[in-house]
Amino acid sequence: MTTKDTLTQEFIDNLATKEEQEAAHQLNRRTEFKIIKGPTKIVIKRAELRKKPTTTKPAPNRNKQVQVPDTLPTTTPAKDTIHRFSTLYYAKDLKGVPIMHFTVREVDFGKVKKGDKREYTFEFTNKGDAELKIAIISACDCTTTDYSTDPIKPGESGKIKVTFDSTDKTESETIDVDIILENTMPGKDSPIIERLQYKFELLK
Repeated sequence: MTTKDTLTQEFIDNLATKEEQEAAHQLNRRTEFKIIKGPTKIVIKRAELRKKPTTTKPAPNRNKQVQVPDTLPTTTPAKDTIHRFSTLYYAKDLKGVPIMHFTVREVDFGKVKKGDKREYTFEFTNKGDAELKIAIISACDCTTTDYSTDPIKPGESGKIKVTFDSTDKTESETIDVDIILENTMPGKDSPIIERLQYKFELLK
């Protein structure tokens, strides 16, 4: 290759080695110019586009309290046995999971005076094809619960006793009682969560 050669693509492709071809490409990429008027030097500013650094999401904290969505789904449940108060209401495949079927999920304690207590025992049956294990039951400070954490096999029944104390209440309310299972949603790491509710009218 001489200084008189024209560096066309055809000429470069016919060079003997890849090293010569790359050298020719580098010459083609070079820009030369001559200053004939004005300043004796030119300052060229260079701008670079940088990728935004990717942030790594922290691992989920399994000790964090699980919260049930306040809004309930409006899609059609997978089976008639799935109540809208269950996160399984979203699931399409119910194989390998327990199904907590309650005879009653909502209770009205009616009118109560400040300081009154009310009790109700919710009964349920495991209509799924896996053992049901309750991890924890979460509710407000006015609510205490009594239940067994022993596994409940398919077809077996269980009870959850809820006691409401109105001592610190100042108005009528509807109270959620969330049951977090050790069992997880199909294909996910999130637990199955079931919800019960009771309401009362506080007399003043």
